[in-house]
Amino acid sequence: MDQSLGLLPVAKRDFFTLFWDGWVNSFKEHLILKAFEATGISPQNANVILKRFTNNNLEPGSSSSDNSESSLSNWIKIQRRLKNKTSFFTIKTKAYKQLYR
Repeated sequence: MDQSLGLLPVAKRDFFTLFWDGWVNSFKEHLILKAFEATGISPQNANVILKRFTNNNLEPGSSSSDNSESSLSNWIKIQRRLKNKTSFFTIKTKAYKQLYR
């Protein structure tokens, strides 16, 4: 066990027993509710996730009133970048499919 780093082979016949034990121990009502709350699903709260994407390192001298305008422009920039990346991968995928038909 010391040399295997905890990675041991598992036979198919042993998998369900190990899986079921983990399933029963993790699917508890309080854990499910806590996960829903952490993701903002229930109660609905989009700010839980959006807080992860806000810049907490405001420059000295900048006020939080400017933050709403800058965050809007940041979202617009992010959306444009994502759209450009997505269209690039779409074109690349189409070219790949045509090349390897």
